[in-house]
Amino acid sequence: MNNPFAAVPVLPVVVPLGLALFALLLWRLRARGLFSAPRATVAAALSIYAAGISANTVFPIYLNKPDSGPWIPALALLPFHDYEVQDALMNMVVFLPLGILIPLVLARPSWWKVLATVVGISLAIEMAQLGAQGLFAGGHIADVNDLIFNTAGGALGYGLFLLLALVPGLSPQMRPEFQSDHSECERLSVGRRCVACLSAPSIKTSMLQAFRSSREPEMKTAEPARASVG
Repeated sequence: MNNPFAAVPVLPVVVPLGLALFALLLWRLRARGLFSAPRATVAAALSIYAAGISANTVFPIYLNKPDSGPWIPALALLPFHDYEVQDALMNMVVFLPLGILIPLVLARPSWWKVLATVVGISLAIEMAQLGAQGLFAGGHIADVNDLIFNTAGGALGYGLFLLLALVPGLSPQMRPEFQSDHSECERLSVGRRCVACLSAPSIKTSMLQAFRSSREPEMKTAEPARASVG
C-alpha cells in the first residue's frame, strides 16, 4: 500500500541547489572582476541562506494528493485578505537578511537592484510553490501576501545595511571591497589619499583630458606664429 504522506526528500534537492548557486555566484564575481575572499564568503553565506529558505518555503512536497476531502487551494491573489499578522512578521524577519547579503555581492548596490533581486527570489519561491501544488501536493500556498511581505523584509534589511554603513567604525566592514576609484581614496589618510586618487585610472584620464583641453588654445596661437616666421 502506498504511503499517502510520501514526500520528496529535502536534502538531495536543496544541497545541490545551494552548491549550484555558490558556483554561479563565484563565476559571476570572476567574470566581472569582483572576486575576492570576502565576497566569496558572502556568496557562501548567501548560498546557504538560499538553500535554507528553499527547504522551509517550498517543502514539504507530498507525492500523493488525498483522494477525497478538502485540499489547500494552490493560489491566493487577494492582498491582505485572510493573512495573519504573525505570518507577515515572520516573512519580513526571514527575508531581512537577504537585504543585507545582496548588496555585499553587488559592485554598486542600489535600492532598485536590491529590491528587484528580492522580488525575483520571492516570486521564484511562489512559482515553485504553485508548481508543487500542480504537479504533486505541495504543502504551501502561493500567496501574493508572501510576495509583499518578503519584499518588505528585504527592503528593511537593505535600509538597515545603509544605516550600518554610516557607522564610522563599522562602515569599512560593510563592503567586502570599496567599489570605485573614488571610494579607494576615501579609505586612506590625507597624504596617501592624494597619491591613490592621482593613480586611479578614471581620474588620470580626466586629468589628461583637462590638460589637453587647456593646451589647445596655446597650440592654436602657436601655429600661425610658426607660419609667419617661415
